[in-house]
Amino acid sequence: MSAPSRRPFVRLEDLLLRHGAITQQQLQHAREEQKKWGGQLGRIFVELGYVTEDLLMRATAHQMGTRFVDPEKEQLDPDIVRALGVQVCEQFGVIAVAGDLKKKLLRVATSDPENKEMLAQLTRLSGMGIEPYVATSASISGAIRRYYYGEGPKPRDTYPHGMPAIAPTGAPAPAPAPAAAAAPAPHGPATAPTLPPAPGPAAPSGGVSTAELDALERRVARLEEYLGSVKQDLSAQIATDPQLAGLAARLENLEQISTSDVGSLRAVVELLLERGAFSVDDLKAKVKAVRERIGHAGGGGGTG
Repeated sequence: MSAPSRRPFVRLEDLLLRHGAITQQQLQHAREEQKKWGGQLGRIFVELGYVTEDLLMRATAHQMGTRFVDPEKEQLDPDIVRALGVQVCEQFGVIAVAGDLKKKLLRVATSDPENKEMLAQLTRLSGMGIEPYVATSASISGAIRRYYYGEGPKPRDTYPHGMPAIAPTGAPAPAPAPAAAAAPAPHGPATAPTLPPAPGPAAPSGGVSTAELDALERRVARLEEYLGSVKQDLSAQIATDPQLAGLAARLENLEQISTSDVGSLRAVVELLLERGAFSVDDLKAKVKAVRERIGHAGGGGGTG
């Protein structure tokens, strides 16, 4: 008997087109933005408002043949969760959701499952094999607050604006809805088919509980205390160190840049590109170098 054939690879953009989540025109626009500024095409869809992160992550899980999870709402094993320290989880935007500690295997929820460098760092820091599952950054952040800081899960609209959902690979097909068919995606063709959402626990109703407010107040108080001490130490150093005072002044100027200024900066860069001051490849290389420098600076604290 011949071995089963491997599932054909489908590009993320083709998957979204097939299910009517984006249009061909939106895809072309996103590609133009990618040529100018770089970055992952899927994230550009989200930034342009064409799809939600929830839909993007479900499509990514479907494309990769892995699981989509919602760690904020699922009941996780505390021993599994604690296999990664909170600093590591917050630094990389991940949380352990399953695994086998005896076999040194962790299944980690991430919104960047194709980031091989990050997965390698998690393997090195944890001493375990890492298998990525896919989740939204909001769900991961909520799970970190829940399991490390004692906050409860927050109710969240999983499928806003009637956006189509792509069920995780291997999940049983949900029963058809008895009511009318789901509304078409706002950015797709009117006749585009949609896939029903995967079954899951219903979001809790009601407002924020007293326990959640108390937990949040404790976190804010600790942060205020820490920032207050840092500010005092920094103010004393600025008063006696001219170089540090100059850096602080430059930082204040940078903090005053508003969102509209970012748009103006983009227009200036486009004008310089048109006039040949530098090439798109030069710009991409510079952006990549800056991102790598920031990443190395952020990851320096995790090594021993």
